[in-house]
Amino acid sequence: MKLSPDVLRTSIEALSLIESERVSLREGVEKASALTQNTDTSKIREARRLTSETLTRQNAIDVVLLETLKPAEFNDLSPRVRSFLRIFSYLIHFAESRVDPAQLAELGRRVLGWEALSSYELALGKISLTCFKLIQLRFQDDERVALNSFNPLWLVKDAVRTFGRKEALKILSPTSRKIDVFVHPNILKKDESEILNELVSENIHLESVSGLTSLYRITGNERALRKWIDLNLVHLQDLPSSFAAANSDPSSDKRVLFVGASPTSVISYVGQLMQNRGSIHVLDTSEKRLSRLVKETSSAGLSIVEPQITEDFTLPDTPADTVMLHAPNSRTGVFWRDPSLKWRAGPDTSKYFRSVQEDLIDRCSKVVAPGGNLVYWTRSLMMEEDECVIERFLTKHSEYVLTQTRPKLGEPGLKGQNECQRFFPHLHHCDGAFLALMKRIA
Repeated sequence: MKLSPDVLRTSIEALSLIESERVSLREGVEKASALTQNTDTSKIREARRLTSETLTRQNAIDVVLLETLKPAEFNDLSPRVRSFLRIFSYLIHFAESRVDPAQLAELGRRVLGWEALSSYELALGKISLTCFKLIQLRFQDDERVALNSFNPLWLVKDAVRTFGRKEALKILSPTSRKIDVFVHPNILKKDESEILNELVSENIHLESVSGLTSLYRITGNERALRKWIDLNLVHLQDLPSSFAAANSDPSSDKRVLFVGASPTSVISYVGQLMQNRGSIHVLDTSEKRLSRLVKETSSAGLSIVEPQITEDFTLPDTPADTVMLHAPNSRTGVFWRDPSLKWRAGPDTSKYFRSVQEDLIDRCSKVVAPGGNLVYWTRSLMMEEDECVIERFLTKHSEYVLTQTRPKLGEPGLKGQNECQRFFPHLHHCDGAFLALMKRIA
């Protein structure tokens, strides 16, 4: 791996911001690029990769560092020095293409200054000579699994308890994930067949997703999509959100209520399936997200969206034919894509979100019209936030019945909830997710 000063400087800054300001991987790299005045797209992309790879392995990297530094000394490190030592450890012990320690140390001195690293010259040598495999032998079995899969210990224990050891190891596997790219043509702008013909003419390979209307998997020449995205002729879509949209039973003249941080793409998809007729009411706690939603849906030609900012998800009095609850959650299904999340979460995170989810789903159930649908979905793999919430809800609400989600794209839900579906990154090449569909008895 050839590492430039700009890439290292941006990565150090990004890791420092992610830790101190608790921002996401994307936001951390964006801020770091601005602060370091790095405008080279290829270098920013390389910095993002280096930041992500280092952040992903943070628990194992910190074990290596604690082998050479005293705990108090490690905690007293300045953010930038700690970030550099983590990058140094990653590139020496965990990267596919190892870097010469002496050259990397020299590059670190150039970026941070000689004085910043002068107290850690001996530590750099010790890090280079440390054997990670020998360190692991001191730990118990679950702890070794956590270190080798680069996951928090609480997540390993929960996954083993929920899925069994064999499946848990597959779910937690540190191997890189391949995410599929999906799009749906914007039929409000142009006929679908015309858009598809244009894409094919540019050697963009499409594969329709069985059971999901106007959704296509891109199987080649993904980079050429940018032109059609900029023209608002196609929208990038993710599989779990598309699946949730399809199960909302969207059709013309219906009233659909979105509660929670639903992606603009899924709202746009539902609006097109409704042929831009009826109404889509969107409740969110983020003014920034709603502003972006208004701008993007307006540009897409969608005129039936009614956004509303709310601090506590106060629901409207008017009944909805469908309520789409994208419940706040731990986002454990996204840890593989944004590793900044997994080191901020803890063993009580799912418990906290479950109480929020149970309150929200109870409140949402009251505004579903008789005969209407309640769609519940999360980006969590935790049973406590998924099947346990649905189980409790159905126990309290006899007016609702769990309904089969279709088409069959994911794995059946747990706890006997075969009507629900789960998505796993290692199986379905998308974010981990859970989806349940409940119908209110007329």
